[in-house]
Amino acid sequence: MKGHDGLCPTPNPHLIDRQHCAYCHLIERVKEHYKNKGKSDGKTYDDGYHDGWAAAINTLQQAAS
Repeated sequence: MKGHDGLCPTPNPHLIDRQHCAYCHLIERVKEHYKNKGKSDGKTYDDGYHDGWAAAINTLQQAAS
């Protein structure tokens, strides 16, 4: 496993605490959203993860400009 979570892309997981990792925080929020929303919208966990990741990148790009 590369990061703290199987989906966490952190290159150096030993240098950052998991609870302060932005990637893990995003992954956890997506998991919570998926559990609360359920499968009624037809999306898989991976769809929700990629939607959340794209939204996070978009927000960061808007903040940077």
